[in-house]
Amino acid sequence: MFKYSTPTNTHFAIQSEKQENLQYEIYNILGENLQQGTAETNTSIDVTRLPKGLYFVEIKIKDETLVLRLLK
Repeated sequence: MFKYSTPTNTHFAIQSEKQENLQYEIYNILGENLQQGTAETNTSIDVTRLPKGLYFVEIKIKDETLVLRLLK
């Protein structure tokens, strides 16, 4: 189970019951990859460099993939 914070201006927080590293990718509405990386669960991701808009965040932990909407 994932929990996340949206809308945001600076950081996007992700919380999960799984205590494993995750991979994330942030896409705009055109499908362009704007940001990607790895992080620990229960962390926040800096999105200050992204302009205001709607984004999709793809989160992968092991064999589980989740796509979330992010409003900035």
